[in-house]
This record gives sequence, structure tokens and C-alpha cells, in this order.
Amino acid sequence: MHHLHPTASGIDQVAANKSVMRRTIGLARDGIDPSARVHQTHRCLTQLLTLPAYQRAQRLLCTVSFGSELDTSGIIDRARADGKHVVLPRVDKSSADLLLFLTDTDTRLETSSWGIAEPPLNATTVDSGELDLVIVPGLAFDPMGNRLGYGRGYFDRLLAQLPVRATRVALCFECQVVDAVPVLDTDEKIDILVTAAAVTPIPK
Repeated sequence: MHHLHPTASGIDQVAANKSVMRRTIGLARDGIDPSARVHQTHRCLTQLLTLPAYQRAQRLLCTVSFGSELDTSGIIDRARADGKHVVLPRVDKSSADLLLFLTDTDTRLETSSWGIAEPPLNATTVDSGELDLVIVPGLAFDPMGNRLGYGRGYFDRLLAQLPVRATRVALCFECQVVDAVPVLDTDEKIDILVTAAAVTPIPK
């Protein structure tokens, strides 16, 4: 699949296509039947636990799920039970970057202005170079490893800084997998796509 050359009109077209897909997939995800949601979430967690990249990982970055996202609380609890260090991100609005903090069961999360649970500023900071595994959030993914985020670019910037050894895994509902995500060259890819039905390693 060829990336569009970043002419102004090409970039505008990709942005328009992303916007349409965000709406479409967002509505589909909002509409998942509650029992299907529980089943798919459980299956995704089970699949994650079989991955050597998960089993090896010492430091795992995850986000606290928000809205109709796949519930990550089971991942966070299980990773801690497995003796892993769970790192959670916090948006720094002044730099438009994600700050990373080490957390445990005693960490009291705060609610951001977007309603997202985040670690407090007094938690221990972690450098992106220390991460072994990143559970990557997003709205849509494709079999080539492309990801559609929420449009603010926080995660693309973080992914661009990761060490080569850090595995990027996306867990999502089946309705979030599309044939092709509209992308630009600056968009970062994932390494493994996990759904209830399958684990798809992305060819390099």
C-alpha cells in the first residue's frame, strides 16, 4: 500500500477520510452489545497473556480505558498480579506530550479535563526508553499495522520515541478492524493486533 505523497490536497484528503472513519467506527464501538463487549474483552486479555512479548515484559504501558474503549482494567490488574511494573500516561497540555508514571494498586488516579483517569504528578516518572511493551489505544486498526487515533497525535509522538525492543500491541473489538486506515508517513504502526478472534503479528 502506497502512502499518499504529502501534498496539501493529499493531506487534507487523508484528514477528511480519518474524520469519517472516526465517526463511523466510534458509533460502531458505542453500539456493541454489552454481553459481546464482555466476551470480546475477556478473549483479548486471554490472547494477550499468550504473547511472548507480554510474558517477557517488565515495564508495560497501558492507558485507563475511556468511554466505549475495550476495558483495560483487567490488563492492568493482571499485569500487576504477574509482577510487572504498570506505567500509565498523563497528558501534559503545555508540551502536548504524554508524561509517563509508574503506578501500583495504591496510586490514586486523577480525572483529567477530558474525563480520563490519569496518574498524579507526584508519582514516579518513567522514560519511554524503559518500556518493554505498550498497549496502544486507538479507534481503528488494519492488518498492515496502521492505527487511527483520536486526532491529537499524543500517541504517535510517544511511539516514535520508543526503543526498538518495545512491542506495540493493540487490543480492540472486531468492529474496529478495517481493511485500510487512511495514513500519512508520520503515523506510527503497531506490531501485533489482538482481537477476540485472532492474534495478528504485523509483518515488518
